[in-house]
Amino acid sequence: VCISSVAVYGSHPGTITEETPCRPAGPYATSKHEAELVARETAAGTALALCLVRPATVAGVGDPGSVARLARLLHRRRFLALGDGRARKCVIGVDDVAEACVRLATAAPPDDGTYNLAGPPVCLDDIVRVLSAALDVPPPRLRAPQRLVEWTEAALVRLGLFVPRVGSVAHGLRAWLTDQVYATGRYEARHGRLVRADWRRVLQDEARWIAALPSGASGNR
Repeated sequence: VCISSVAVYGSHPGTITEETPCRPAGPYATSKHEAELVARETAAGTALALCLVRPATVAGVGDPGSVARLARLLHRRRFLALGDGRARKCVIGVDDVAEACVRLATAAPPDDGTYNLAGPPVCLDDIVRVLSAALDVPPPRLRAPQRLVEWTEAALVRLGLFVPRVGSVAHGLRAWLTDQVYATGRYEARHGRLVRADWRRVLQDEARWIAALPSGASGNR
């Protein structure tokens, strides 16, 4: 089982399936895509069954990623809402991802498919509200208007042609503005129910873990 990421798809309109072309942007997505290619090359011509797993945003206790960064900003009351907050994201609990990987690794006969692992689409504003409530802090009052953020993102894209680090900032802004929705029907058709933990509970557990960390601790493991 090669654990990759939905980041390999890059930006596409609509719901992304396993058949959507890969257009990785940025070092992280590129490294995941290259890892997939190496894994395929290694397995080719052998009896090895290779299963590629592409999780969406993984959340839960111990998270070192984007949800934890958002929760820390909210906890410190340093978060500025960007845009209208209607962009949809797919959050999945770390336990559900782990269980799916175990199922795939122990499948009989061996599985050699490619699977998205994602939760149901949820608006960013709903994610922020659930985290804020669990952290016992008020939702952010300041919001950068959608058009201003779009204009800033477009300007940074142009500047990023000359300054690579600026391009990564533009990519982050684009992620806040656009839907990132992933189909999981292929996995569920072959291996059954994927999501067992409600996304709200997953975020609440993570937020409480963040709040309980010693002051200044990052929580990375």
